[in-house]
Amino acid sequence: MFASRTLEEIAAVAGGPLWLQLYWLRQREPMLDLIRRAERAGYRALVLTVDAPGIAYRPRDVRNGFALPDGVRAANIDPTVMTATHSAAAGEAAIARHAREQFDSSITWKDLAWLRERTELPLVLKGVLTAEDAELAVK
Repeated sequence: MFASRTLEEIAAVAGGPLWLQLYWLRQREPMLDLIRRAERAGYRALVLTVDAPGIAYRPRDVRNGFALPDGVRAANIDPTVMTATHSAAAGEAAIARHAREQFDSSITWKDLAWLRERTELPLVLKGVLTAEDAELAVK
C-alpha cells in the first residue's frame, strides 16, 4: 500500500504471487481504488492489518522530529492522504501523526463484511490476537 513503486510496476516484475497489504483508512475510497487496481494487476489476495490503528511510540523519532524526506513518496496513495508523513511537528513523529489522522481505529466486523462485499480476492487478517477473534474472522 505504501510502496514507493506502483502496484502495476511491482506486478510487472514480480516472480511470484502478489498479495496487497492494506491498512484501514478513514477514507474508504483510496482503499477501494487500491483494491480495484490490485485486482486488475493480478494480485491474488488482500492482507488487512487489523492490529495497527496507530503505530508504536518511538521516542527517537519524536526526539528527532522524524518525517519522510521529500523524495520518498507512497506511489499508490493520493498525496493528500500522505501529507502528514512529510511534515515534522515539535514533540511528534510525522509517521505517528499520519497514522492518527488517516488510520481508522474503530474498524468492526461490520466493516470487514463491507470490504468482503467489494472484492472476490481472499482476505487475510494480519494481527488477529485472540482465538475468539480468529473464529469470528473465519465466519
